[in-house]
Amino acid sequence: MRVWLVAMMSLWLLGCTADSHKPLPGVAMEGRYAHTDEGLVLGFPGTRLVMDAPGPVRLDVEALGDQVRLDVREDGGAWRRIDLAPGPQTLTLGQDAPHRLEIIRRNEDWQGALRIRSLEPVSGAFDAAPALPERKLLFIGDSITAGAGTDVAFEDAGLGKPLDNARLAFPRILADRLDAQVHHVAYGGRGIIRDWRGYPTGQDSVLNAPAFYGLASPGLDQPWDPQAFVPDAVVIGLGTNDFNPGVPDREAFVSAYAGFVARLRSDYPDAPILILNSPMTDGERAEVLSDYLDDVAARSGDGAHRLDTQRYEGRPSVVGHPTDAQHIRIADEIEPVLRGLLAR
Repeated sequence: MRVWLVAMMSLWLLGCTADSHKPLPGVAMEGRYAHTDEGLVLGFPGTRLVMDAPGPVRLDVEALGDQVRLDVREDGGAWRRIDLAPGPQTLTLGQDAPHRLEIIRRNEDWQGALRIRSLEPVSGAFDAAPALPERKLLFIGDSITAGAGTDVAFEDAGLGKPLDNARLAFPRILADRLDAQVHHVAYGGRGIIRDWRGYPTGQDSVLNAPAFYGLASPGLDQPWDPQAFVPDAVVIGLGTNDFNPGVPDREAFVSAYAGFVARLRSDYPDAPILILNSPMTDGERAEVLSDYLDDVAARSGDGAHRLDTQRYEGRPSVVGHPTDAQHIRIADEIEPVLRGLLAR
């Protein structure tokens, strides 16, 4: 009897481990997420939920910050922004008829993670989870990759208030053009060896890219299984913040970046890796960054590729981050190169 109980407990534990990356029943999940006892946590930007609903859907969530925002649409129609109040709340979404519902997390973990406690139809049940594209793209970067300042809300005074929206950033644009799933593994203000203030990982709780890449959600110490999403290509856009305090030491930056690329090559040996410059960095720093990145690609060997996009000034109100229109132009520059790599 005791042996039977031990065996049954072992099977239950194995089942819990196997289910650790399963999405919500009837819901297709695109993007990283973390499982907790209180629900599913979405920290990284751009995570998308897609479901075929028989009618209105009840979404029971908790906003772990005061700037958590979602984009929602039905049957491919216009997107609607939802600003969540801090704390737990229940939303009823969708029409009183069968429809496809999409929900996208617009912004980043530092603005507040989103905890999904439950997601279910008000009555009836979801159909089987919709199929997502077979092609998969992984983008690793900072606030540019996250879509900082890509959206603007006009206030009563007529002044544009910048809002972040990963849905309008170049990774999502490219995924839509290439019929691919996309994961935004992006964290604003972070770099390869230091953040925008010059802080390395560990100082003032900073997580730079080699640290946050391995997480299911930036604010949780929960690892992400890299085999849960195996990309057909990886695009890295880092260096803006490393160069913000000044030009970093060449060997420290290049060796750390090349080590990160080697880690990605180990995780995804068949995926080409495209290394981008910064569309925000200008002048001599931009030239040095490009030179450093050329060195990274040379040290990384076959499978690592380089592309310099143009410089984009962006909006002064968001410290020069590219606008939504400029993200389209960035995607225009990347698309032919990425298509070529995917065709190999």
